[in-house]
Amino acid sequence: MTKKRRVVITGIGTLSACGLGYEPLWEMALAGRSAIRELTDFSQNGSPIKVGGEILDFKAEDFVKSRKSLKVMSRDIQLAVAASVLAVRDSGIAFEAADRYRAGVTFGSGLINNELDELGYAIKQSLDADGKFRLERFGREGIRALYPLWLLKYLPNMPACHITMLHGLKGPNNTLTTSSTGAVQAVGEAYRVIERDDADVMLAGASDSKINPLGLSRFHLLGILSEKNHVPSEVYRPFDLRRDGMVVGEGAGIFVLEEKEHAVKRGARIYGEILGYGATFDSQERAMRWALREAGRDLKDIGFIHANGSGIPKEDILEAHSISRVFQN
Repeated sequence: MTKKRRVVITGIGTLSACGLGYEPLWEMALAGRSAIRELTDFSQNGSPIKVGGEILDFKAEDFVKSRKSLKVMSRDIQLAVAASVLAVRDSGIAFEAADRYRAGVTFGSGLINNELDELGYAIKQSLDADGKFRLERFGREGIRALYPLWLLKYLPNMPACHITMLHGLKGPNNTLTTSSTGAVQAVGEAYRVIERDDADVMLAGASDSKINPLGLSRFHLLGILSEKNHVPSEVYRPFDLRRDGMVVGEGAGIFVLEEKEHAVKRGARIYGEILGYGATFDSQERAMRWALREAGRDLKDIGFIHANGSGIPKEDILEAHSISRVFQN
């Protein structure tokens, strides 16, 4: 039987409302402080959504030097690329001296929202004489008003594409569009890639930005946002009796995963090892049990559970029941 390849974490790159890098995120977590604050962009222009997890003081130019590349990067892509730069820098790995065919990317990406200023003129060209939007006119005339490479900014596979090109990686490349589970699934699937000897190094994580008029309006129409959106200290209460919905935000997080011997050989700092992974279509409980079984660990070995905690009343109940069924047996 072939010896199972061990996979470790050697680099961390994050951007969040707490700040750039994992240090401010970790510090605020230890202090129990929230970074939810009043939105700066458009909350004063009649929007019912006033607060969220907005990243401040982020300049994509600090991470992407090519102006041509920036023209085809949505904010989601910019955050993803910046997180990859921070993760690679933190890991100390030098891809120029590595086998690039043994290094790749697995990335979680959601629905990337369009910017209104780009769509505005195209929509204007799609109105009839009564000022009503006509889809056939958009397909015939409105689409021509858009920037020729407009679509490249919003394809869900483009974050992984830009990360790959920036670091010159030539190994496995995959994108997962599974909403809020995309990030952890990307890490799990990248773990599998290294475990089965298809790569030695993988960048894995996700990015998303809902601080956008279209993104906010979509969630608002679905009725799943917290209605206490004018009080930052009260708006997000997962698993609390007073919870009334989710709070939107933006961010990116990427791990550098390595085969353990590969990491040890180059003298890398190792944050931890991935021991198990479980994924199912509709059962959080089963996924947790599969991960525990693969890891060969008992319930008493688990010291921390990172819950999704959306704050949506029904979803929190389902998640809480799944956790209790696993850990209170």
